Parts: sequence; structure tokens; C-alpha cells
Amino acid sequence: GGHLLFVPIIGKSSDVVCHLGMRMYIGKQAQVFASQIMANPSDKLLFVPAVQRIFQSLIGSLRNSMSAEDLVEMHSQIQKQPLSLTEAHEIIESINASSHPPSRRSRNKTKQTTPVDTPVFDPTALSIQSFEKFLRSPMAEVENPLDKGVYMDMNQPLSHYWISSSHNTYLMSHQITGQSTLEGYVYSLSRGCRCVEIDVLRSNTHGLIVKHQKCPTGFLILDDVLKTIRDYAFVSSDYPVIISVEINCSRDSQRVLADSFKDILKAYLPPTFEAMSLEGKPFVPTPANLRRKILLKAGPLRSLAEELVPLIHIPIQEDVKLDEVGVIPSWYTLNLSELQVGSILSSASESVQLLERNCGSFTRVYPKATRVDSTNFNPIPFFHGGCQLVSLNFQTASSPMWKNDGWFHTNGQSGYVLKPPDMRTPFLAPVVEEEQTQYVLHLSILSGWDLPIPPSSTTANTPPSTLLRGSSLSVKIEVNSFQTTTVQTQYAQFAGSRPIWEETHSLPLRRLDLSTCLLTLRSSEVG
Repeated sequence: GGHLLFVPIIGKSSDVVCHLGMRMYIGKQAQVFASQIMANPSDKLLFVPAVQRIFQSLIGSLRNSMSAEDLVEMHSQIQKQPLSLTEAHEIIESINASSHPPSRRSRNKTKQTTPVDTPVFDPTALSIQSFEKFLRSPMAEVENPLDKGVYMDMNQPLSHYWISSSHNTYLMSHQITGQSTLEGYVYSLSRGCRCVEIDVLRSNTHGLIVKHQKCPTGFLILDDVLKTIRDYAFVSSDYPVIISVEINCSRDSQRVLADSFKDILKAYLPPTFEAMSLEGKPFVPTPANLRRKILLKAGPLRSLAEELVPLIHIPIQEDVKLDEVGVIPSWYTLNLSELQVGSILSSASESVQLLERNCGSFTRVYPKATRVDSTNFNPIPFFHGGCQLVSLNFQTASSPMWKNDGWFHTNGQSGYVLKPPDMRTPFLAPVVEEEQTQYVLHLSILSGWDLPIPPSSTTANTPPSTLLRGSSLSVKIEVNSFQTTTVQTQYAQFAGSRPIWEETHSLPLRRLDLSTCLLTLRSSEVG
């Protein structure tokens, strides 16, 4: 992994609304997102001119170090985050401890060979070297501190949340020829996914199995899958896990399936929401009152064995009706492909109907059948349509999955993100694309550190330094805010161990609460 140094500013008219952090982590698949992981810093730093300008603008032209008071002012005026003087001193002490180990300082004092023109080390302030290390540290990352914990209201009905959702979770590669594996469930649940899928069939020799129907993908024993889900359901989040069950077996087999659910999931299975409803007072399922619970989604109910029906918390709605706002229970769901929902969203009237329906009931979207190589669709338009469960192939690292990661990175990565008020209350003014751009994202891409070697360049006999010098990098910036805007920096060759861009781009935003920004590192082989 590595880092990008950038300065994003979101402005309305001429006023700055917020100025976010200056560091962003880049994963091994050239994925860009906020992270607490930091690569080992290099002892040899090549200063970026923009960093020097930023540093000097913060401390003034007559000084060469940043005091704790300067750091407090920077956080208040630029970062828009509170920082006490005590906290500033602790940051400076921490950064300097890594930049100037005690052993090195003691040796310098002993030798007393410091040139006259070399600034004397001040442990109570940040030098330009220490400031650059500060920018590379988790203390300067882009992530809002609130996002590290659950801060949203978790007492709203489940249908008021976007829920991180996986498609055909048992597959880790191709939809037709890939092998089924329990690792798919471990991987997805460990990443905060809250809705996993099982396709249940009956085998003459192995009983109930999980397998892609009519495809040579191999199979898993159902009980092994349920035990894996049970054991890993709450590793990354305490909030409820939904098992989306596609049933392709007889009613007799469904009775066996019901027994497996009850025997293996036991205390994790709450009563159905209807059963928990008191007379005249329906039960409202929320993430908070269903913590560490596992919910079952299947149906339609009339197609299920009577022993299975009492275990289904989220029944699939049989008919696609968009005008039933307030008519059906909030926990009923539509189960539609990306093509079906895409068609609805392309119609102005139907998209409003879907938005209003999704204020009180579920919609699950899954990939179209032709995505046999496990590619994904862009989830953002479906989130904008209010769809709670947008199911993606978690095993495929690509732009759609990275956008999904970004969407659910907030709220403590709990897998639940509360929708805005106008997407939770029917008949409010619908969310539509506005004619005027309300905000502008000004993004300055400055430099990068410890960036991954382009995969196409990797060879067994070529040193990494040669590979880096033989390639150049650019940053693609894509903003989704009802419309997609894409820009790309110039390609920059590595200077020492880093590329330097120092470019600023402006991108329009419609609504801050429904906008995403994806930065992708792109390599190009040069001379």
C-alpha cells in the first residue's frame, strides 16, 4: 500500500464549507480509501514544493518550525476540527519521537558536529521533516473522526438504512465455473457485509447443499455454511446479519432446512416481526433492537413449507407493485435484477414511486444473469433510488466494489448507513437532480508515497526501484453526484520514490449526503 497527499475543499459559492484531511491510503489493487494503515516511512524524504509552501504559509516566512499553537490554529481554521493545546503537544511529541529517536539525538549531542546553518532540533515543535511525517500519519488522514465509530441513529426501521450486501457469497471467482468456498462468507462478513446469500438445493448423496443451480461450481454442505455464518457474523459489526435464502428444493427438503436453521443458528434467530408485534402495536425492527441477531429473507411465503414460514423475517414480495406505500409491512422486499431496477429508475414517474416505496419497504438489487465472470454494476444510482440491499460480487476488486466500500466506510463500518430524511419519509419532495450545481469539490493532488508497483511491470528479476523509474502514474478522479464527472491528472514520473503532480481540479456536486468520490491510481509504461 501507499499514500496520496491531497487537499480536498468543498465550497458553496465563495465560502469554504469544510476542508478535509490531507492523506489517503492506496490499497494493492490501486484502490483509494481512508485507512489507519501506514507503510514504514522512508528515512530519505524528497520534499514536495507544495508541502513546503503549505508549511511556510502556516508558520510565516520568518520561522522554520511549527509550534503547538500553530497546530491548534491549523486544525481550527483549515481542518475544521477541534484540537486542544494538550493534544497538539502530544501529536508533536509522538511525531518527533519517530523522527528523532532518543539514541540518534544523544549521539548528535555527543559528537557536537552540527553545522552552523543546520536548524537545532526542537522537541516541542514540528520541523518541515516532522510536518511531512505528520501528513503521512493517521492523524492527518482524510477520514472524518466520527466515521471511526457508530454515530448514526440506529433506532430507525431497517428499511431506513442502506445495508452492505453480497451476491452469491459462496463463490470467490466465476459464476458458472468458479468453485464454492466457505472463505467467501468469512471474507464478506469480515469486511462488514451484513447480507449474505445462500442457494439451497438437495443432493441425493449429500443432503442439503449450497450451490449455484445448474452450474458446475462445486457445492458446500448447508450445515457448514450456516456454522460459518454463525461464527463470523459479528466479527466486524454487532448489527444484524441477513441471510438471503434462494430455495430450490421440495417442501420436504424445506422442512429439513427449517430444522437446520433452528439447530445451528438457535439463539441468533429472533421470532418473526409479526410474532413480536403486540395487538394494535406492530414491532418495529431496527439495527439496535436486533443487535447480534441473524434474520432470514426468502419467499414468496406461499411457496414455502409451513415449517419454514415462521422463521422468515423478510419475505419476498410476489408482485412488483410500486404504488403500495404504507400498504405492505415495512419488512417485505422486492427482489429485482439490476436491469429491472435500472428500467424503473429511467422512468421519472416510476423512479419517484420506487423512492417512496423504499421509504418503508425493502428492495434488493442483484447483478444481471450475464455477469458470469462476476463483474459488478455501479451501485451508486441504486443507492440514490433508495434501494437498501444492493448486492455485489465481493470477490471482484474493481471500481463498483470500491465505491461500495466507500459508501459503507462511514458509521464505524457497521454495514448500516442511515438514509437522508427525504429518503425515509414518503411523499416528501423526492430526491431529483437539481438544475443548479450547489457545491464544488476543489481537489488538489500533490504527491504520493510508497505507491504500489504496477502489476504489469512486476518481474522476478527486476529490482523494484527500476520498475518505479520505468513507469509513470496518474490519478483518475470520479465523482458520482446524480451525474458522473471524471477528470484525470497528467502522468507523472517517479522523482526519487514518489510522483509529484501538484494539480487542482474542480468537480460539481449536487448533494453532499449522496455524493461519492473515487480516486484511482493509473500506471503507464514510459521509456
